[in-house]
Amino acid sequence: MTSSHVHVVGIRGRPPIYYLALGESLAHGYAAPPGQGYTNDLLAHLQAKIPNLQLVELSCNDETTTQAIVGDSCNYGTSATGTHLTQLQAAEAFLEAHQDSVDLITIDLGGVDLIRCSTPTCVSQVEPTLAANLKTIINGLRRDARTVPIVGDNYYDPVLSEWFESPSDRSEEHT
Repeated sequence: MTSSHVHVVGIRGRPPIYYLALGESLAHGYAAPPGQGYTNDLLAHLQAKIPNLQLVELSCNDETTTQAIVGDSCNYGTSATGTHLTQLQAAEAFLEAHQDSVDLITIDLGGVDLIRCSTPTCVSQVEPTLAANLKTIINGLRRDARTVPIVGDNYYDPVLSEWFESPSDRSEEHT
């Protein structure tokens, strides 16, 4: 069973300002308990300037960009009609309900799409879907958060290990 997190952290007593984090396992801390991901580190840093900042973390282990859009076994609550929300739908609903109170959105999605690739061919086959899905996700967020900064996480190159493992394939000028 896949684990998902919808976790809110912040200071009580002041009108909240929100930091909305979408993601996969890296957002909440891979194999870590809630409160141990980079989103919590960023929250602590930002709270020095914005003490009433609260983190709303939507993340789920092993979630691909496709699953964030169409859903999977991750639980982000239910809609008014009783259907399970996807990560994107939960984010859109939160943004609609808190339009003037969100100061930052981070996205840590796409790594799972690529993590299973070990060849350049696989990566080139996955990249078009990944790019289209990220565009869908950003457009969905922008509907209710037109001026809020959206920051995407940078991913490692899953094919880079081949370069290190096959020195005979490298040209002499790149060694």
